[in-house]
Amino acid sequence: MAGGGPELIVPTSPSVGIVATIPHGGRSVPPPFDTAMAVEPITLWSDWFTRELYEFLPRFGVTVVRTSLSRFVADPNRDPTTGHGRFWNSVVPASDWEGMALYRRPLTRVEVADRVAAAHTPFHRLLDHAIEAVLAQHGRVLVLDLHSFGMDLDVDVDLGNQRGGSASAEVTGAVGSAFESHGFKVGYNHRFPGGWTVGRVGRMSGVDAVQVELNQRRYLNPVQAGDPARVPDQGGDNFADAAHRLECVIADVTRPWRTLHPTSVRRRAEAPDDSRGGACRPR
Repeated sequence: MAGGGPELIVPTSPSVGIVATIPHGGRSVPPPFDTAMAVEPITLWSDWFTRELYEFLPRFGVTVVRTSLSRFVADPNRDPTTGHGRFWNSVVPASDWEGMALYRRPLTRVEVADRVAAAHTPFHRLLDHAIEAVLAQHGRVLVLDLHSFGMDLDVDVDLGNQRGGSASAEVTGAVGSAFESHGFKVGYNHRFPGGWTVGRVGRMSGVDAVQVELNQRRYLNPVQAGDPARVPDQGGDNFADAAHRLECVIADVTRPWRTLHPTSVRRRAEAPDDSRGGACRPR
């Protein structure tokens, strides 16, 4: 497809029992999906630069499923049967999260189905393939569904496990401890208790799934974060600091998932692993 689409990134170091998804980091709205839009596709809000922020994951043995397509083509984190409607509960939203109309006319059922077939179905096909492969190798899988948010919340990271429905408290707590060890204030099932993806895969045997929502003020220019009227800048000291801290977090999170034993994933986060990507020390 012109404009790219979902892709599977395999680890560049020995595989660990973790699959990460980055469903909302893409910004592409290729033809014909842009023809009825009432706004410039390039201005559509996304989980800004999460693809770039987590570029390091394959070096830590993590399998990654991501997409270059905008969530406004079809949202991978929505039930594919929910059609064309409100932002928070439709696979093809007709408006943005503030209620602004995105199209000059309602999309037809055929148009919605074409979008789901192009953006949603292949994303979850790749995700299922990745989970099956990692399960076969490791026996258990942790799925980290990686997002970011721009609203003003009093946490740096909100971890969602559908209030225990998609991951155990032990596994979720270990992820939270890793974030806290590197300077992030963590909430649990606060504003984002976990969406459709973690709910779906978290029901699979041998899978724990946690939605990770990162406050954009931790990695973007704080003045720009959360402003729906502007596309923020990438880079700067804030981005570099967050990227370093996230590498340290993932070094902690991956350790018990490298060689799995029945009780290993219930351990809390340990000291950072300095052997991957340099020393991990809070800045």
